[in-house]
Amino acid sequence: MPKKKSVSSPQEKRIPASVLFATPLTDKQRRSLKKLAAKPDNEIKYSDAPEISPAPADIEVGRFYRPR
Repeated sequence: MPKKKSVSSPQEKRIPASVLFATPLTDKQRRSLKKLAAKPDNEIKYSDAPEISPAPADIEVGRFYRPR
């Protein structure tokens, strides 16, 4: 009996991330962003932005990288 060749399932059609994650801005959002962009950095309030947590000390960047 001949050995059966393994066959992968067909790949799904790829959708760009821009289609999945980018929703059009409303006019109100666009005006708000333009107004914010015009302000100097020292006038922008960051109080409602989440805090950035420090990375754990045991992380090794590039640990599993092996060039070919």
